[in-house]
Amino acid sequence: MKKNQLLAAIQAALFTVAVSGATTLSAKPSAPNAPPPKAAKKKVPSSPGARKGIIKTDKHIYYPGDTLEIRVVMPRSLKAVWNGEADSHIVVYVPDGTAIPVPLTIDVPDKVSSWFTLEDLDTNDLAEGDYQLGLVLTVPGGDPLLIDDWYNGFQGLVTSVRLKFGSAPDPEEDADGDGEFDNDEDGDGFDEEEVDDEEANALEDDGNDDSGSEVDAGDEEADADDEEADADDEEADADDEEVDAGDEEADAGDEEVDAGDEEADVDDEEADAGDEEVDAGDEEADAGDEEADADDEEADAGDEEVDAGDEEADAGDEVSNEAVVIPDSDDGEIVDDTIVEDVTDEGTV
Repeated sequence: MKKNQLLAAIQAALFTVAVSGATTLSAKPSAPNAPPPKAAKKKVPSSPGARKGIIKTDKHIYYPGDTLEIRVVMPRSLKAVWNGEADSHIVVYVPDGTAIPVPLTIDVPDKVSSWFTLEDLDTNDLAEGDYQLGLVLTVPGGDPLLIDDWYNGFQGLVTSVRLKFGSAPDPEEDADGDGEFDNDEDGDGFDEEEVDDEEANALEDDGNDDSGSEVDAGDEEADADDEEADADDEEADADDEEVDAGDEEADAGDEEVDAGDEEADVDDEEADAGDEEVDAGDEEADAGDEEADADDEEADAGDEEVDAGDEEADAGDEVSNEAVVIPDSDDGEIVDDTIVEDVTDEGTV
């Protein structure tokens, strides 16, 4: 068998992000006025690997043509993660014995987010066999493959699930072909083993009879996580509806502004038309003034002609008033065309 193909698939789908940092799952932040989440009132198991509902899949056995989607929720109760005391990692253990660590960062507590998806599964892409995924907490900067780096010892292993990929349902594991292990009662993909009464009594005598209660507590925790996730989804939907309503109001406001702008444009056009009419009236008035000025100039020219005629008439009058030249006589003489009276002793001629 060739080297497990999941390694290549995860490297292609995840390590392009993981090499440069951590795989970050961001969820929609809560609304600014959203009430603070209620404090959890249920007790959850804190023993290694006992937490349930953190790594989620729609089933645990997959066949060719299926779509594998892995979702993750980081509970608020993992305070070491949220206060920076621990780093979180998803460690994938594949059938050929390879352990693949992927750094994990989630920004919002109690929010279910998609972590990894493979569509249309095929044996050429995914080798058949069992796959285990675990959430491991380490000291800051620690290596999840080194137990010495785990946060608070074995408690660094928070949870684990088992998945399987097969070419066809196995009657001993999935007789009804529903994609779930027939002997898996707590939904983590691991078979529940049957023991005889003697062994069961021995376990009870050793004080380990609380395993069932831990499973129940894990189921309750998973249910609580699901309820919180559903509540978050409802709040997110309500936020979306408020945003949509705000967008509709904004659109209505924009339409009113556009209508106001159109009215203002019409008013501007009417004002421009009025200005053009006033300008046309001014041009007509200017033309009338120019015609009046031309008439005044013609009148002035007429007055000048009249004045010239008057001057010619005055000149004619002066000519008519001149004396007639009289021929020489014994009684007197003409001097400068004026009769000069000749005075004699006998009197005036």
